Amino acid sequence: TVVEGFKPVGDGSGMWKAPFDKAEYIVTMDVNGVPGRRAQSEEPGRLLRHWDDTANDVYQVDGFYTNADDLALDLRNETDIQLHLCYMWRDYLYNVDDVVVNPENQEEHLVKISRQIGQEYDEITSQTKEPINWGYIIENCFEELDVPGEFYYDRAEKMIYYLPRDNEDMTTAIVEVPVLEELVHLEGSSSRSKLTNIR
Repeated sequence: TVVEGFKPVGDGSGMWKAPFDKAEYIVTMDVNGVPGRRAQSEEPGRLLRHWDDTANDVYQVDGFYTNADDLALDLRNETDIQLHLCYMWRDYLYNVDDVVVNPENQEEHLVKISRQIGQEYDEITSQTKEPINWGYIIENCFEELDVPGEFYYDRAEKMIYYLPRDNEDMTTAIVEVPVLEELVHLEGSSSRSKLTNIR
């Protein structure tokens, strides 16, 4: 789908914006055939320790503690932010549910997660010792829209924000967003119970 109507935001940031209501989420966007990327942090934060919500024992891990400087409070559309971390050869992508101050340590923030996308993180918690000290980046965060070629979709406002590259003229640029997120979905029950007999 072609996105039209980009106009300067006008706040000195260099960003442009355009209304868009054809999709619930946007994970990729092309400008003149060149892929952009969702707004994300450049410097990795550190996950210090797991957090288990003892009031809800469905999962072993319900969040993480991180340094307060690595993830701010009161980010725009907080529940649209995703936390991306790597452990050994695996990638994990979590939907953020809330970010609050650790009441026992004001220099830490507690990142509460809804559930992850992909493999079950609970399967590897027995293999780790605390402090875990894993690196992560945050994705789909408006406050991280600071690198040319990055975009952010505000679902509440139904508005795409984009920071153009030096060679892009947004008055003539062709901006395209895919609206079909999934054609076929195949999923096993866990990383140990995988799909078989796919032909």
